[in-house]
Amino acid sequence: MNKTIYITDLDGTFLDSNSKLSDKTKEKLIKLLDNGLLFTVSTLRSIESIKTLFSGINLNLPIIELNGALITDFETKERLVFNDILSSVKAELIRIIENNGHSPVILSHERKDNLYFKEILNDGMTWYYDFSKLKNDSRLEKYTDIEEILDEKWMGLTVIEKFNKLEKLERSLKDKFSNDISVNITESIETPGFHWLTIHSKQASKSNGIKYLKEVCGYEDYKIVSFGDQPVDLAMFEVSDVSIAVENAHADVKNKADLIIGHHNSDAVIDYIENDWNNRRIKN
Repeated sequence: MNKTIYITDLDGTFLDSNSKLSDKTKEKLIKLLDNGLLFTVSTLRSIESIKTLFSGINLNLPIIELNGALITDFETKERLVFNDILSSVKAELIRIIENNGHSPVILSHERKDNLYFKEILNDGMTWYYDFSKLKNDSRLEKYTDIEEILDEKWMGLTVIEKFNKLEKLERSLKDKFSNDISVNITESIETPGFHWLTIHSKQASKSNGIKYLKEVCGYEDYKIVSFGDQPVDLAMFEVSDVSIAVENAHADVKNKADLIIGHHNSDAVIDYIENDWNNRRIKN
């Protein structure tokens, strides 16, 4: 029996340059899952986006969405773990973001998931808003007064801007809320030149997501092989038995990885999984 779980980031790692599953990756993944592969994803994306990407594929493990803010059953969309941002910091968090000249996108939950915009300040935000409208995203809402949504569960906030404008905000948030939130900056593939600063609960991390799979789902003695490309993936690497960076990964990620494989646009992850899983199965 091959006691290995494969966990991958999506954008810049498992998806191609069009932010899609290539036909080759999709075909190989379906075949491997049918043969018993244990596989899941750990990503900034939400369940709705993941379900769309993996249409026709049934992942057999819970997914780690929003960088660990939520752990969700892929088939039923039931939230198994909900790490929301502390109510006590929300108003001050918004004040600091707005005082730095930004307007966040807020993903929250109140009877349903909501994706809130207030002001659209740049081309990166325009793309995200228009893309959500084009998909007829039922979560999309606008708010005018933050007091209206403070009682909802905030799963995460995103600030979209040029990197140099986000660095100051990142420092301010980390200085003020070091014990309450995690802050990460990731380059946007869809909108070149813009970065996404994401904010989640301190309890939300890709590493805690993996710990949940091992401790709660009963996979304590399984080896974890993980794949990533951005610094936010380093937490996942720390609790993996084998950590793998794609060729296009951030330098810090490559330095920490046990292995570097091909570019995310070359089906490198699925090729590695196929070869590794088959070799381990033969050995076992």
